[in-house]
Amino acid sequence: MYAVKSMFKKNAILALLAFVSILLLQMNLFVEAKPKPQTPAPARTQTPKTDPAFEKAKKELPEDLYIGYRIVERLARANKIDQTPWRLAIVDEYNVNAYATEINLIAIYTGLIDQLQGDVSALGFVLAHEMAHHVKRHNAIGPAQQAALKEKIQKEAEEQVNQEIQSANNEAVGTTILGGAAQVIGGLFGGWGNVAGGAVGQGTTMMAQDRVARGQKRVEEIVKEKTAELEAKIAEQSRTYEFEADEQGYKYMATAGFDPEGCMRAMTVLGRVPGSETDTSHPAVPKRIAQLEELMAQYPAKDLEKQGELRLKTIKPLSYAPSKDGKTLRINSVPGGGGGDPFDRKLSF
Repeated sequence: MYAVKSMFKKNAILALLAFVSILLLQMNLFVEAKPKPQTPAPARTQTPKTDPAFEKAKKELPEDLYIGYRIVERLARANKIDQTPWRLAIVDEYNVNAYATEINLIAIYTGLIDQLQGDVSALGFVLAHEMAHHVKRHNAIGPAQQAALKEKIQKEAEEQVNQEIQSANNEAVGTTILGGAAQVIGGLFGGWGNVAGGAVGQGTTMMAQDRVARGQKRVEEIVKEKTAELEAKIAEQSRTYEFEADEQGYKYMATAGFDPEGCMRAMTVLGRVPGSETDTSHPAVPKRIAQLEELMAQYPAKDLEKQGELRLKTIKPLSYAPSKDGKTLRINSVPGGGGGDPFDRKLSF
Protein backbone atom coordinates (compact mmCIF):
# COMPACT_ATOMS: atom_id res chain seq x y z
CA MET A 1 0.00 0.00 0.00
CA TYR A 2 2.80 2.34 0.87
CA ALA A 3 4.60 1.47 -2.36
CA VAL A 4 1.50 2.27 -4.39
CA LYS A 5 1.07 5.60 -2.66
CA SER A 6 4.76 6.36 -3.13
CA MET A 7 4.56 5.48 -6.80
CA PHE A 8 1.44 7.63 -7.24
CA LYS A 9 3.09 10.55 -5.48
CA LYS A 10 6.19 10.23 -7.66
CA ASN A 11 4.13 10.13 -10.84
CA ALA A 12 2.18 13.18 -9.71
CA ILE A 13 5.36 15.13 -9.13
CA LEU A 14 6.72 14.11 -12.51
CA ALA A 15 3.47 15.13 -14.17
CA LEU A 16 3.53 18.45 -12.37
CA LEU A 17 7.12 19.06 -13.44
CA ALA A 18 6.25 18.21 -17.03
CA PHE A 19 3.31 20.60 -16.95
CA VAL A 20 5.45 23.41 -15.53
CA SER A 21 8.10 22.74 -18.20
CA ILE A 22 5.52 22.95 -20.96
CA LEU A 23 4.10 26.16 -19.47
CA LEU A 24 7.55 27.76 -19.24
CA LEU A 25 8.31 26.72 -22.82
CA GLN A 26 5.10 28.34 -24.05
CA MET A 27 5.83 31.52 -22.11
CA ASN A 28 9.32 31.65 -23.58
CA LEU A 29 7.93 31.18 -27.06
CA PHE A 30 5.43 33.96 -26.42
CA VAL A 31 8.16 36.32 -25.24
CA GLU A 32 10.34 35.49 -28.25
CA ALA A 33 7.38 35.95 -30.59
CA LYS A 34 6.61 39.41 -29.22
CA PRO A 35 8.07 41.99 -31.65
CA LYS A 36 10.99 43.96 -30.31
CA PRO A 37 10.53 47.74 -30.16
CA GLN A 38 12.23 49.41 -33.09
CA THR A 39 14.00 52.73 -33.09
CA PRO A 40 11.94 55.10 -35.23
CA ALA A 41 13.65 56.13 -38.44
CA PRO A 42 14.82 59.75 -38.49
CA ALA A 43 12.29 62.07 -40.07
CA ARG A 44 13.18 63.09 -43.59
CA THR A 45 13.75 66.76 -44.16
CA GLN A 46 11.26 67.86 -46.73
CA THR A 47 11.87 70.84 -48.97
CA PRO A 48 9.05 73.35 -48.46
CA LYS A 49 6.68 73.41 -51.37
CA THR A 50 7.09 76.54 -53.47
CA ASP A 51 3.93 78.46 -54.22
CA PRO A 52 3.05 78.42 -57.94
CA ALA A 53 3.13 82.23 -57.94
CA PHE A 54 6.77 82.15 -56.86
CA GLU A 55 7.64 79.45 -59.39
CA LYS A 56 6.18 81.68 -62.09
CA ALA A 57 8.18 84.66 -60.83
CA LYS A 58 11.40 82.64 -60.81
CA LYS A 59 10.92 81.81 -64.48
CA GLU A 60 9.95 85.32 -65.54
CA LEU A 61 12.22 87.63 -63.53
CA PRO A 62 16.00 88.10 -63.66
CA GLU A 63 17.72 86.47 -60.68
CA ASP A 64 18.47 89.66 -58.70
CA LEU A 65 15.00 91.07 -59.28
CA TYR A 66 13.40 87.74 -58.31
CA ILE A 67 15.31 87.61 -55.02
CA GLY A 68 14.40 91.22 -54.27
CA TYR A 69 10.75 90.56 -55.08
CA ARG A 70 10.60 87.53 -52.79
CA ILE A 71 12.15 89.43 -49.90
CA VAL A 72 10.08 92.62 -50.23
CA GLU A 73 6.89 90.63 -50.78
CA ARG A 74 7.49 88.57 -47.62
CA LEU A 75 8.41 91.59 -45.51
CA ALA A 76 5.28 93.43 -46.66
CA ARG A 77 2.88 90.56 -45.93
CA ALA A 78 4.36 89.59 -42.57
CA ASN A 79 4.37 93.14 -41.22
CA LYS A 80 1.05 94.38 -42.64
CA ILE A 81 2.73 96.97 -44.80
CA ASP A 82 1.07 95.52 -47.88
CA GLN A 83 -1.82 97.95 -48.21
CA THR A 84 -0.05 100.03 -50.86
CA PRO A 85 2.29 98.84 -53.64
CA TRP A 86 6.07 98.81 -53.35
CA ARG A 87 8.55 99.44 -56.14
CA LEU A 88 11.91 97.78 -56.54
CA ALA A 89 14.87 98.79 -58.70
CA ILE A 90 18.19 97.02 -59.24
CA VAL A 91 20.89 99.60 -59.96
CA ASP A 92 23.49 98.01 -62.23
CA GLU A 93 26.51 99.58 -60.57
CA TYR A 94 29.12 98.02 -58.29
CA ASN A 95 28.35 100.17 -55.29
CA VAL A 96 27.84 98.69 -51.81
CA ASN A 97 24.71 100.68 -51.09
CA ALA A 98 20.92 100.85 -51.17
CA TYR A 99 18.49 103.72 -50.73
CA ALA A 100 14.83 104.69 -50.42
CA THR A 101 13.48 107.40 -52.68
CA GLU A 102 10.40 108.80 -54.41
CA ILE A 103 7.18 107.00 -53.39
CA ASN A 104 7.74 103.50 -51.96
CA LEU A 105 10.75 102.95 -54.22
CA ILE A 106 13.62 100.81 -52.94
CA ALA A 107 16.83 100.75 -54.95
CA ILE A 108 19.69 98.35 -54.31
CA TYR A 109 23.02 98.30 -56.12
CA THR A 110 24.39 95.13 -57.70
CA GLY A 111 27.59 95.65 -55.72
CA LEU A 112 25.76 95.12 -52.44
CA ILE A 113 23.83 92.15 -53.85
CA ASP A 114 27.15 90.63 -54.93
CA GLN A 115 28.71 91.12 -51.48
CA LEU A 116 25.67 89.50 -49.81
CA GLN A 117 25.16 86.87 -52.52
CA GLY A 118 23.02 83.97 -51.29
CA ASP A 119 22.49 85.49 -47.83
CA VAL A 120 18.78 86.27 -48.08
CA SER A 121 18.58 87.24 -44.39
CA ALA A 122 21.30 89.89 -44.76
CA LEU A 123 19.57 91.19 -47.88
CA GLY A 124 16.31 90.98 -45.96
CA PHE A 125 17.64 93.40 -43.36
CA VAL A 126 18.92 95.84 -45.99
CA LEU A 127 15.57 95.94 -47.81
CA ALA A 128 13.61 96.06 -44.53
CA HIS A 129 15.74 99.04 -43.48
CA GLU A 130 14.86 100.90 -46.69
CA MET A 131 11.17 100.02 -46.34
CA ALA A 132 11.27 101.44 -42.81
CA HIS A 133 12.51 104.78 -44.20
CA HIS A 134 9.34 105.00 -46.29
CA VAL A 135 6.98 103.90 -43.53
CA LYS A 136 8.46 106.45 -41.11
CA ARG A 137 8.43 109.20 -43.76
CA HIS A 138 12.14 109.87 -43.49
CA ASN A 139 12.17 111.13 -47.06
CA ALA A 140 10.06 114.17 -46.22
CA ILE A 141 13.19 116.36 -46.45
CA GLY A 142 14.61 115.30 -49.80
CA PRO A 143 17.09 116.97 -52.17
CA ALA A 144 14.45 119.37 -53.50
CA GLN A 145 13.52 120.49 -49.99
CA GLN A 146 17.18 120.90 -49.05
CA ALA A 147 17.75 123.06 -52.13
CA ALA A 148 14.77 125.22 -51.16
CA LEU A 149 16.14 125.67 -47.64
CA LYS A 150 19.53 126.73 -49.01
CA GLU A 151 17.83 129.22 -51.32
CA LYS A 152 15.99 130.61 -48.32
CA ILE A 153 19.29 131.03 -46.48
CA GLN A 154 20.68 132.97 -49.44
CA LYS A 155 17.70 135.35 -49.46
CA GLU A 156 17.78 135.89 -45.70
CA ALA A 157 21.49 136.66 -45.80
CA GLU A 158 20.99 139.15 -48.62
CA GLU A 159 18.16 140.85 -46.72
CA GLN A 160 20.24 141.00 -43.57
CA VAL A 161 23.18 142.68 -45.27
CA ASN A 162 21.05 144.76 -47.63
CA GLN A 163 20.19 147.05 -44.75
CA GLU A 164 23.88 147.74 -44.25
CA ILE A 165 24.32 148.36 -47.97
CA GLN A 166 21.32 150.71 -47.97
CA SER A 167 22.72 152.52 -44.97
CA ALA A 168 26.03 152.92 -46.80
CA ASN A 169 24.23 154.28 -49.85
CA ASN A 170 22.31 156.76 -47.72
CA GLU A 171 25.54 157.86 -46.16
CA ALA A 172 27.09 158.33 -49.59
CA VAL A 173 24.16 160.49 -50.69
CA GLY A 174 24.30 162.51 -47.49
CA THR A 175 27.98 163.19 -47.78
CA THR A 176 27.59 164.19 -51.44
CA ILE A 177 25.01 166.78 -50.38
CA LEU A 178 27.33 167.89 -47.60
CA GLY A 179 30.17 168.24 -50.08
CA GLY A 180 27.99 170.29 -52.40
CA ALA A 181 26.98 172.59 -49.56
CA ALA A 182 30.61 173.07 -48.63
CA GLN A 183 31.38 174.03 -52.22
CA VAL A 184 28.61 176.66 -52.10
CA ILE A 185 29.95 178.05 -48.88
CA GLY A 186 33.42 177.98 -50.34
CA GLY A 187 32.19 180.01 -53.29
CA LEU A 188 30.98 182.64 -50.89
CA PHE A 189 33.99 182.69 -48.61
CA GLY A 190 36.85 181.81 -50.95
CA GLY A 191 38.85 178.87 -52.25
CA TRP A 192 39.27 177.18 -48.86
CA GLY A 193 35.64 176.04 -48.84
CA ASN A 194 35.97 174.45 -52.27
CA VAL A 195 38.99 172.44 -51.17
CA ALA A 196 37.38 171.31 -47.91
CA GLY A 197 34.08 170.40 -49.50
CA GLY A 198 35.74 168.38 -52.28
CA ALA A 199 37.93 166.48 -49.83
CA VAL A 200 35.00 165.62 -47.55
CA GLY A 201 32.80 164.48 -50.44
CA GLN A 202 35.47 162.31 -52.05
CA GLY A 203 36.55 160.71 -48.77
CA THR A 204 33.08 159.81 -47.58
CA THR A 205 32.12 158.45 -51.01
CA MET A 206 35.12 156.11 -50.95
CA MET A 207 34.17 154.99 -47.44
CA ALA A 208 30.60 154.24 -48.56
CA GLN A 209 31.82 152.26 -51.54
CA ASP A 210 34.11 150.26 -49.30
CA ARG A 211 31.24 149.58 -46.97
CA VAL A 212 29.13 148.30 -49.86
CA ALA A 213 31.94 145.94 -50.92
CA ARG A 214 32.33 144.68 -47.37
CA GLY A 215 28.57 144.18 -47.17
CA GLN A 216 28.60 141.98 -50.27
CA LYS A 217 31.43 139.92 -48.81
CA ARG A 218 29.43 139.62 -45.59
CA VAL A 219 26.54 138.12 -47.55
CA GLU A 220 28.84 135.35 -48.73
CA GLU A 221 30.09 134.75 -45.19
CA ILE A 222 26.56 134.52 -43.77
CA VAL A 223 25.44 132.16 -46.53
CA LYS A 224 28.45 129.92 -45.93
CA GLU A 225 27.91 129.91 -42.17
CA LYS A 226 24.16 129.24 -42.36
CA THR A 227 24.59 126.57 -45.02
CA ALA A 228 27.12 124.75 -42.82
CA GLU A 229 24.67 124.91 -39.91
CA LEU A 230 21.87 123.56 -42.13
CA GLU A 231 24.01 120.71 -43.43
CA ALA A 232 25.08 119.83 -39.87
CA LYS A 233 21.43 119.71 -38.77
CA ILE A 234 20.45 117.62 -41.79
CA ALA A 235 23.33 115.19 -41.11
CA GLU A 236 22.32 114.90 -37.45
CA GLN A 237 18.71 114.28 -38.41
CA SER A 238 19.83 111.75 -41.02
CA ARG A 239 21.78 109.79 -38.39
CA THR A 240 18.69 109.73 -36.18
CA TYR A 241 16.67 108.43 -39.12
CA GLU A 242 19.25 105.69 -39.78
CA PHE A 243 19.03 104.47 -36.20
CA GLU A 244 15.23 104.42 -36.44
CA ALA A 245 15.33 102.53 -39.75
CA ASP A 246 17.77 99.99 -38.28
CA GLU A 247 15.42 99.36 -35.37
CA GLN A 248 12.30 99.04 -37.49
CA GLY A 249 14.18 97.09 -40.15
CA TYR A 250 15.33 94.53 -37.59
CA LYS A 251 11.76 94.12 -36.35
CA TYR A 252 10.45 93.75 -39.89
CA MET A 253 12.97 91.09 -40.91
CA ALA A 254 12.59 89.10 -37.68
CA THR A 255 8.78 89.20 -37.94
CA ALA A 256 9.07 87.88 -41.49
CA GLY A 257 11.11 84.90 -40.24
CA PHE A 258 14.55 85.88 -41.50
CA ASP A 259 17.64 84.92 -39.50
CA PRO A 260 18.19 87.88 -37.12
CA GLU A 261 21.95 87.46 -37.39
CA GLY A 262 21.57 88.55 -41.01
CA CYS A 263 21.54 92.18 -39.85
CA MET A 264 24.98 91.68 -38.29
CA ARG A 265 26.34 90.10 -41.45
CA ALA A 266 25.04 93.03 -43.49
CA MET A 267 26.72 95.45 -41.08
CA THR A 268 29.98 93.56 -41.38
CA VAL A 269 29.99 94.20 -45.13
CA LEU A 270 28.96 97.86 -44.74
CA GLY A 271 31.65 98.28 -42.09
CA ARG A 272 34.34 97.61 -44.69
CA VAL A 273 33.30 100.57 -46.82
CA PRO A 274 35.83 103.43 -46.44
CA GLY A 275 34.63 106.07 -43.98
CA SER A 276 32.14 103.79 -42.23
CA GLU A 277 34.01 104.05 -38.93
CA THR A 278 33.08 107.71 -38.43
CA ASP A 279 29.82 109.66 -38.28
CA THR A 280 28.71 111.21 -41.57
CA SER A 281 25.14 111.41 -42.82
CA HIS A 282 25.05 107.85 -41.43
CA PRO A 283 26.12 106.85 -37.93
CA ALA A 284 29.43 105.02 -37.62
CA VAL A 285 28.87 101.30 -38.22
CA PRO A 286 30.16 100.26 -34.75
CA LYS A 287 27.42 102.42 -33.20
CA ARG A 288 24.80 100.79 -35.41
CA ILE A 289 26.03 97.32 -34.47
CA ALA A 290 25.87 98.19 -30.77
CA GLN A 291 22.25 99.33 -31.13
CA LEU A 292 21.29 96.18 -33.05
CA GLU A 293 22.79 93.98 -30.34
CA GLU A 294 20.62 95.76 -27.75
CA LEU A 295 17.54 95.39 -29.96
CA MET A 296 18.11 91.66 -30.47
CA ALA A 297 18.23 91.21 -26.68
CA GLN A 298 15.21 93.46 -26.07
CA TYR A 299 13.06 92.01 -28.88
CA PRO A 300 13.86 88.28 -29.31
CA ALA A 301 13.44 87.19 -32.90
CA LYS A 302 11.32 84.14 -31.94
CA ASP A 303 8.71 86.37 -30.32
CA LEU A 304 8.56 88.66 -33.34
CA GLU A 305 8.37 85.75 -35.78
CA LYS A 306 5.19 84.47 -34.14
CA GLN A 307 3.47 87.75 -35.00
CA GLY A 308 4.12 87.29 -38.71
CA GLU A 309 3.45 83.56 -39.04
CA LEU A 310 -0.34 83.83 -39.28
CA ARG A 311 -0.26 86.53 -41.95
CA LEU A 312 2.23 84.59 -44.06
CA LYS A 313 0.04 81.48 -43.83
CA THR A 314 -3.30 83.12 -44.52
CA ILE A 315 -2.49 85.89 -47.03
CA LYS A 316 -1.67 84.86 -50.57
CA PRO A 317 1.63 85.94 -52.15
CA LEU A 318 1.59 89.47 -53.50
CA SER A 319 1.56 89.66 -57.27
CA TYR A 320 3.94 91.79 -59.32
CA ALA A 321 4.04 93.68 -62.61
CA PRO A 322 6.27 96.17 -64.39
CA SER A 323 5.68 99.62 -62.93
CA LYS A 324 4.21 102.24 -65.22
CA ASP A 325 7.48 104.18 -64.98
CA GLY A 326 8.94 101.50 -67.23
CA LYS A 327 12.00 101.08 -65.02
CA THR A 328 10.97 99.37 -61.78
CA LEU A 329 9.10 96.29 -60.60
CA ARG A 330 5.83 97.01 -58.85
CA ILE A 331 4.93 94.64 -56.01
CA ASN A 332 1.17 94.91 -55.77
CA SER A 333 -0.75 95.58 -52.60
CA VAL A 334 -3.33 93.21 -51.14
CA PRO A 335 -6.25 95.41 -52.25
CA GLY A 336 -4.75 95.98 -55.70
CA GLY A 337 -3.43 92.51 -56.48
CA GLY A 338 -5.09 89.37 -57.75
CA GLY A 339 -5.09 89.96 -61.49
CA GLY A 340 -8.08 90.19 -63.78
CA ASP A 341 -10.40 93.12 -64.22
CA PRO A 342 -10.43 95.05 -60.90
CA PHE A 343 -14.06 96.09 -61.45
CA ASP A 344 -15.20 92.54 -62.08
CA ARG A 345 -13.17 91.35 -59.11
CA LYS A 346 -14.19 94.00 -56.59
CA LEU A 347 -17.67 94.92 -57.74
CA SER A 348 -19.12 91.48 -58.35
CA PHE A 349 -22.24 91.82 -56.24
